[in-house]
Amino acid sequence: MSESLPIDKLSRHLLYEDVAASIRQLIRDRALWGSYLPPEREMAELLGVNRGTLRKGLEVLDSQGVIGRRQGRGTLVLSRNGRRGARVLVASNMRLPARETYFAEITTGLTIGASDEAWNVVFHTSLRQPERWDALLRELERGELDGAILVSLTERSTVEEILRRWKGPAVLVDHHYSDLPLTSVVDDSRGGARAAAEHLLALGHRRIGYLGVSDPQTNPWRFEGYCQALRAAGLEADPRLVVPCHASVPEGRAAAEQLLSLPEPPTAIMAFDDTRAWGAWEAVEARGLAVGRDVAIVGYGDAAPPAGRAAELSTVHIDPHGMGQAAVEELNRLISGESAPGKLVELPAELVVRGSSREARPAPAAEGGR
Repeated sequence: MSESLPIDKLSRHLLYEDVAASIRQLIRDRALWGSYLPPEREMAELLGVNRGTLRKGLEVLDSQGVIGRRQGRGTLVLSRNGRRGARVLVASNMRLPARETYFAEITTGLTIGASDEAWNVVFHTSLRQPERWDALLRELERGELDGAILVSLTERSTVEEILRRWKGPAVLVDHHYSDLPLTSVVDDSRGGARAAAEHLLALGHRRIGYLGVSDPQTNPWRFEGYCQALRAAGLEADPRLVVPCHASVPEGRAAAEQLLSLPEPPTAIMAFDDTRAWGAWEAVEARGLAVGRDVAIVGYGDAAPPAGRAAELSTVHIDPHGMGQAAVEELNRLISGESAPGKLVELPAELVVRGSSREARPAPAAEGGR
């Protein structure tokens, strides 16, 4: 005849099984996958048990792969499926397939990286449409995700609302909020723009126009790099030489025409991206001037030139495909507990000098116009 368990031992056994079940429910209700559980004392008070019983419940979940202990950091709730096979949400204002090469390459990098990890990816795009935004919020509220990747969300209120609904691992690509608990992957915009401006300054240019973005918060770092280079050369950014415009060739052309119409026009033009730079190229040629001889132009992004144009635009090369893959790697680290939220990953930005700026030095008379 088998020996039965004493009543007190049986009660304790059932209690810590109940504790494990309660913690599981807490994880589901609060969508804690990829996050750390509260401290043991707080957890014990919440569940109404002593810490010994709580630890036995945690041991059950640890053996089942639900949680993992991290020395000196606490108890991490692991991805429901481990790192491989995770369910990941990708949110973006862009449409799929993205028409812009830049965003298409980010998406391709994400897709390849997610495929390598066998992730189940759910895309939520065109978030400015109310019905699509509502669908995203419903997805977040279900709490059935392991992680989220946010692509080029530059409206702070949008990101804050997502973080209110989703407390788990998240990575933002192509933007950065230093005061939010969100890991970010960006290109080194400040360093890349500074290198471009320093290149033009080294050629002797002192009046350097800048074609920026209509909303400075979209990316303030490129303009900061431009200003830093000028200040290091003993100059200050002239507001008359800074013209915001939208990302299109016609808009870039109109903005550059405004610069070239000044009494003292710039001898060089930097652009926020290559699209605006090609617009500036058209504006220079429309005045009977030669790009690369009379006016220097530098873009940003190293995108393919428009049809019929030679690849002669000096620009700053970045790797949006690599940004997408880096976002997957960082989310993987967050899900597994190898990294904490708030990290900033900056991929290199490299100046590529081509014909549009290589030989364009200002005439002696132009150097006096400061």
